[in-house]
Amino acid sequence: MDEHWTADIDAELLSSGLYAPVLILVPPAEVGPPLRRVLDGEHPSAEHAKFAALNAFTEMALK
Repeated sequence: MDEHWTADIDAELLSSGLYAPVLILVPPAEVGPPLRRVLDGEHPSAEHAKFAALNAFTEMALK
């Protein structure tokens, strides 16, 4: 990922009432639309899910 890409985290409410972590990668406009990747896991709150997404993003960045 270069300086023209951005990234964000989010949480998605599941039908179970729990939340799944979401990674969002935003490429330059000429490449295409943002990519939302719902990660495995169910968490009791949106905040917990966002922390899980942040942990996954950090782990990817360290590799």
